[in-house]
Amino acid sequence: MNCKRINGIRDDDLFLLLDADEIPSREVLLFLKLYDGYPEPVALTLRWSIYGYFWQKHEEGRELATRIVAAASMKMMGQVYDNQVMAMRTNHWQEGPIANYLQQQQDQQDQPWSVWTIGRVGSYSGHHCSWCYRPEGIRLKLTSAQKDDQPRWGDYAQKLDLKYISQLIATGTWFDAKERFVLTSCSSDRQFAPAYVLNNPQRFAYLIHHNSTLPH
Repeated sequence: MNCKRINGIRDDDLFLLLDADEIPSREVLLFLKLYDGYPEPVALTLRWSIYGYFWQKHEEGRELATRIVAAASMKMMGQVYDNQVMAMRTNHWQEGPIANYLQQQQDQQDQPWSVWTIGRVGSYSGHHCSWCYRPEGIRLKLTSAQKDDQPRWGDYAQKLDLKYISQLIATGTWFDAKERFVLTSCSSDRQFAPAYVLNNPQRFAYLIHHNSTLPH
C-alpha cells in the first residue's frame, strides 16, 4: 500500500538529500528557498576537511572539494527520478527511466534538465567534514562501518587504539599511513568552518584547533 506521510507537497517544493557530515551554507539554502528559475538538479561544492576543519584534502598540490547532487524540486523528483532519492544523489542521466524521460522531453522540445553547480574550490557552498570526531568517536565509526565498506579499517585491531587515532589527527595522516592532509587555521582562512561552529568555539574546540594549538 502506498501511503503518503506528508500532505500539501507542491511541484516547486525542494527536496534535499545530505549526509550528516555535509553542511550546506545558510545563504545557499536561503537563496534556493526564495528564488525561482534556476536549473536543476542542484549540485553543491563543499570544502573537504578531515578529522577537523584544520586538515584539508589536497592532491598533487591542489585543494580538493566534495561535489554532490543534493537538491531538486518535487516535480523533478517525481518526473525524472521516479521518487527514488538515491537516483538524485547518483544522478545517472544515461540509465533507466531518467534517460527515457529526458529523451521524451528533448523530443517534445521542452527545456532540458541540467545540473547547476553552486560553488567552486575557494568559494564553497558549504562544508564536508569527514571523520570529524574526537578519537572515541572515530573508533566507534570504525567499528560501525558496513560490512561492504572497503577497506574496512575497523577490522585491524591496531587501528582501533585511541593513541593511534590521536596520532592520525595530530599528524593529518590517513589510515593507510600514506595520504597526508594540509594544515590550515581559522586565523588565515575565511572559509575555515561553518559560521555556527566558529560562533561556538568552546563547544567545537576539537574541530577548530589543531592539537598543537590546544591549551594544556
